Amino acid sequence: MEKRKYIGFKDKNGKEIYENDLVITDEDGWVGKVVKEGKDYICVDPRPDHFGFATECKWKKYEVIENGNKI
Repeated sequence: MEKRKYIGFKDKNGKEIYENDLVITDEDGWVGKVVKEGKDYICVDPRPDHFGFATECKWKKYEVIENGNKI
């Protein structure tokens, strides 16, 4: 199993956020997958046929709903 990379932020419940985690956002309950883009982390739509993303993530308002080890 690959080691998970902590992105340096915690969610609204104080849970550490890692690369590839799924988070529920404050944007009408949109679910995003945490990925590295350049030197930053962003959320992208995890569904293969959708292309939504958020560039300015409000990590402290989000909630981790599934960790990257299960994806």
